[in-house]
Formats: sequence, structure tokens, C-alpha cells
Amino acid sequence: MKVLKVGAGLIMFTFMFGLVGCSSMQSSSKNKAEEKFFGMQTRQLPPEPVYSRLRWVHPPQATGAQTPVRRASQTRIDPVFHLSVERVTLERLSQLLAEAARYDSYCSSLIADKIFSFNMLGTVSELAKAIEQEAGIRAVVDHENRQIRFLSGSFVAPEFYTVDQ
Repeated sequence: MKVLKVGAGLIMFTFMFGLVGCSSMQSSSKNKAEEKFFGMQTRQLPPEPVYSRLRWVHPPQATGAQTPVRRASQTRIDPVFHLSVERVTLERLSQLLAEAARYDSYCSSLIADKIFSFNMLGTVSELAKAIEQEAGIRAVVDHENRQIRFLSGSFVAPEFYTVDQ
């Protein structure tokens, strides 16, 4: 009896194994038909850029700094300001004048604490020249570098050495 039970169990096991094994064979054959295989990548460099057929477009490049060309015949048109201050230091006056023209300012430490009052209408250059005359200082307006500088009045012009014969 024991042999019959073991034999029946063995037959049942092989029958189930064959049934499961056959069903998986059919599903794997369907998967093999649907599988896609891709070849290895052979390109070493990226593809060349493609341009439109309608017009040619150059790729962007860095351009150098371009300074505007100014001719001698062109006149400079400066805005007119009204500057009215009372009892301010020359350092603060240089800052106010530079801020009005959107320039940078510099004031020498020798004259920075000098108190000054001023009231005038004119361009930045005219205002700087009037301040220069009234305060006894040297005012420099550099339009190219966008700077206004107030320097002490004791200025020595540079002279080059010359040999007298």
C-alpha cells in the first residue's frame, strides 16, 4: 500500500510538472517574437548641427566689447539740472552731482570736510565748473568713464625734463 501511495504521488507530481512546463513553453515563444534587439552604438561624436532649409543661421558667438564711435562734428546733448544745497560737505556735494548724472564720484580727503552752499541751474559740466570757481578746488568731469572727481586746488601741471642747449 505504501508503494501504491508513493507511486501515485510520483505520477501526480510528474503530471503536474509536465502541465506547468508545457504552459510556460508556449508563453515564452510568444515573448521571443515580440522582443526587439538594438545594435551597439557606433557613433563617437554628436551629430552635426542641422540648419533650416529656408535660411542659414550662424551659431551664437561671443562678441567683443564695442565702444560707440564719436565723431568730432557731433555735439553732446546733456540734461539740465537745478542743484540747490545749503551747508553740505564737498564730499556730499560731489555725491549729489554724480547721482544726478548717474556717474561715480570721488572727493579728495583734503577737501572732503569743507562746508559749502550752492544754488545753480545748468549741465553737469557747467555745475562742476561753477563749483570749481567758487570753492577754489579742481573739479573734473570725465564723461567717457562716467566719473566726477573733486580734487584739491593745489595742482601742479606735469612737466617733462628738457635739456637746454
